[in-house]
Amino acid sequence: MVKISVVISIYNVENYLESCLDSIINQTLSDIEIICIDDGSTDNSLSILEEYSKKDNRIIVFSQNNKGAATSRNLGISHAKGKYLYFMDADDILKWTALEETYNYAIKYSADVVMFQAINWVSSEDRYYKTDIYDMARIVKFYDGGVFDYKDLDDLIFHIPVTPWSKIYKTNFIKEIGARFPDGLIFEDNIFYWDVIFNAKRIAFYEKCLYIRRRHQNSIISKGTKNFVDSIAINNLMIDRFKKYGEFDKFKETLYNRKVNLTYNRFVEIDSEFEEFYFNKLHEDYENVVSKGLYADYIQNLDNRNKTIFQYCLDSNTHVEFKYKMAYWDSKVTRSRLTNENKSVKSKNKELMDINKLIKKDNSLIKDSNLVLTNLNETLNKDISIIKQDNENLKNEKNEFLKENADLRNEKETVLKENADLRNEKETVLKENADLRNEKETVLKENADLRNGKETVLKENADLRNKNNTIFKENISLKEKNEFILKENDKLLKDNAFLKENYKMVLTEKNDFKKKNSHLINEHKSMNEKISSLINYVDEIIMENNMLVENNRKLEDELLQEKIKVSVVIPVYNVEEFLGECLDSIVNQTLKDIEIICVNDGSKDKSLEILNYYAANDDRFIVIDQENGGHAVATNRGMELARGKYLYLMDSDDFVELNTLEEAYNYAEEKDVDFVIFQSMNYVTDEDRYYKAENYSMEKVADFVGDSVFNYRDLGDLIFNITVTPWSKLYRTNFVRDCGATFPEGLIFDDNIFFWDVLFSAKKIAFLRKHLFNRRWYSYSSTTAGDQRFLDSIDINNLMIDRFKKYGAFEQHKKTLYNRKVNMTYNRFVDIKPEFEQMFFEKLHDDYKKVVNDGYYEDYLSVLDNRNKSIFEYCLNSETYIEFKYQMAFWDASQTRKKKDKVIGELQRENKAIKNDVSTLKNEKNNLKNERDSLKNEVTKLKKDIINENNLKNQIKTLKDENIHLKNENIALENKNNKLGKEISQFKSSNSWKITKPLRKIKKNL
Repeated sequence: MVKISVVISIYNVENYLESCLDSIINQTLSDIEIICIDDGSTDNSLSILEEYSKKDNRIIVFSQNNKGAATSRNLGISHAKGKYLYFMDADDILKWTALEETYNYAIKYSADVVMFQAINWVSSEDRYYKTDIYDMARIVKFYDGGVFDYKDLDDLIFHIPVTPWSKIYKTNFIKEIGARFPDGLIFEDNIFYWDVIFNAKRIAFYEKCLYIRRRHQNSIISKGTKNFVDSIAINNLMIDRFKKYGEFDKFKETLYNRKVNLTYNRFVEIDSEFEEFYFNKLHEDYENVVSKGLYADYIQNLDNRNKTIFQYCLDSNTHVEFKYKMAYWDSKVTRSRLTNENKSVKSKNKELMDINKLIKKDNSLIKDSNLVLTNLNETLNKDISIIKQDNENLKNEKNEFLKENADLRNEKETVLKENADLRNEKETVLKENADLRNEKETVLKENADLRNGKETVLKENADLRNKNNTIFKENISLKEKNEFILKENDKLLKDNAFLKENYKMVLTEKNDFKKKNSHLINEHKSMNEKISSLINYVDEIIMENNMLVENNRKLEDELLQEKIKVSVVIPVYNVEEFLGECLDSIVNQTLKDIEIICVNDGSKDKSLEILNYYAANDDRFIVIDQENGGHAVATNRGMELARGKYLYLMDSDDFVELNTLEEAYNYAEEKDVDFVIFQSMNYVTDEDRYYKAENYSMEKVADFVGDSVFNYRDLGDLIFNITVTPWSKLYRTNFVRDCGATFPEGLIFDDNIFFWDVLFSAKKIAFLRKHLFNRRWYSYSSTTAGDQRFLDSIDINNLMIDRFKKYGAFEQHKKTLYNRKVNMTYNRFVDIKPEFEQMFFEKLHDDYKKVVNDGYYEDYLSVLDNRNKSIFEYCLNSETYIEFKYQMAFWDASQTRKKKDKVIGELQRENKAIKNDVSTLKNEKNNLKNERDSLKNEVTKLKKDIINENNLKNQIKTLKDENIHLKNENIALENKNNKLGKEISQFKSSNSWKITKPLRKIKKNL
């Protein structure tokens, strides 16, 4: 038997159709038929339907020319064989348990109609959001179970969505009343809805969100097409339905206002090219209203704005005039508000004008600066060309230096090796000397410590003797006072006995002895006053005695705290494998004045034997054995027994550095604080590996506070960067007791609550920037076990929020607290073992329901980030842990896909940039090759020039030598000439020259 017929009208939804069909064919209710009507799609929608119909014989495919969703749905109704009928939109998604749950609910109440909730999904943003209409918030408040009809709802009928996909219908009921979608119109859901709602005798409401309404730009109701004019006809048909079923007069005011408002909204939303067409239709409709004599009826029932729309539409001749009038009316409504805003704007404008003046002035300066920069750039370009030339020269020099440097490096390596050998030899000697010095200092220190220890013990013994003598004297004084009180009491008893006798005598002789009786009464009053005075005195003595006892106790505590500097509390449960290493790290602390309180919490292994062994060999141990009550119970009991000045809480599977307590104690004393925080290391047992982590190193906190003393108010949000673990802190014992901090019993993750109590109560805190603790990680630790106790994380987070409220810090940190709660509890759900998942989910679901019922739903949504908001909403809306896991897996997958797409996009851009860089480098390489070849040619040319220049130098030298030789010859010739000149002068002045003068003339003539 077919239980539900699913009818889907399809038109051009290839991008969304598969997700829609998948949500139907995978329904947990399998006895269904899926009637798909392709309404003349022009994309691949029909092909997708045919593919799915081949895989699933429940799918029946019809194909028709485009006639609209109404015709398609009516065709589906005529072919439906199921007991119930469901209409699905082809671009939406139905939750996979929806049909089974609503069918069972319909059968339970024999319902004609079952309504359920829906949620909106903006697919482009992957964002979910609720609306009152789809969530049916008013119906939720009204509905208290069972069935109802429209008469029970009154005006709530207008607060139910008309959409058919938020309901399932009994098929015979739909066919009997003849309910159909009006063909050829959009917004056709309205008419079908009113036919159904007025005829249904048994309506049920299933309070659960089962439908995901996709919001996208391609939706027909968001396009603003010409079909928007159908809203006029639809509203008139709706009024006809109310008249048909006799409900018009009751809801007339609502119907008229809805009609005018909705049709005007469609006019506003329609594309501009269809505005005139729409206006004409609307104007014609309102003229029909007038012609039917309904004008006064409309005016009487319409509110101000709708009355204005109605009147303006009637009075306007064009759509432009209508728009203008409505714009003018809307502007009048907001004018007074805008006037006030304008004053503010004018003031701001004045400020902006002043700023603009400054900007203009700055722009002038910038222009001048740009001119200077241009000149500088020209100068720089010249300098760059010079530098490039210099670089070329330097490259040549660099090549020469590289060769020389290679030889120098080899020489340097040889020298370095020799130096290294000498340093190693020196370090060996220094180390041996240092070891000897350290050994000597250790012996001297031990001797000094022994001497100081002996003197301290002697001094303490002397102080104790003095204090004991004082106490002994005070006790003797108290004994004497007590003896005096006892004697006085005896006297009072005797006096009371005497008074009783006298009182009897007075009673028998009352009339005769009135004066005596009066006198005795006065004496009796006096005696009572004495007794009262003595009682007060005794009370004072007792109070004084109690004070002395209390002072004596405090004195003993102070003496113990002077003796016991630190109480180490270690709760122990089944840790025989690691307990020895833990205890060794405590026993061998450099601070010896400690007590070690070990609480065996019902261990079933050899842990208790190990504790008793250590206790037998070290009198500082106190071993408590109890039935298993949990970490909190054991720790609280150990804290009660602590007698040391400071308190240290240790985990029995971890270990500390040997100087931890001494370092922390000295720092606490130096800073005089309520507690000291220090850093920790992680240790992975299976890998024998240490590593640091921010949550235990707390470097951000360390950087912020330095060595100053602080409290939580100084830190702001950094309080969440401090690890809650108690083993990373040393507390002053009296401070912990005064603030009443304990571990919540019966829960794991109990460290959280203790931490917030001490943090908010502490006036002075210090941070010691040293790693003093080693946190062991192994597979079967209680915090990694993933067992049923993980459910405690929900209670712990709620208790933590309560603590913030208690100490007045909630509002400041609300956002962080809500996000931490949702994120941490979800992480525990992910980590828990499969057999406990449903249990965890149910508890988390109940917790979130309580959040909603307590009125904090919007408070959470306003501060949760996207992922935590999804966790919160999915948990609320899921019926089972499987559905919750499926929805979160889907959400995480979509986020991962987005991240991958983003990474791919970035990689593609990076790849493109790299390709460009490679191309640039190739070009650069080619340019460098060309430059190299050019340089080689230039070098060859220079070599030739140098050779030629050398030849010229030789030639010049030869010429210079020749020149010198010629000069010397020239000088010799000049000297010779001079000499000849002198000889000629002498010869001419001689007698021989004179005698031969006639002969020379004859010769010349001849």
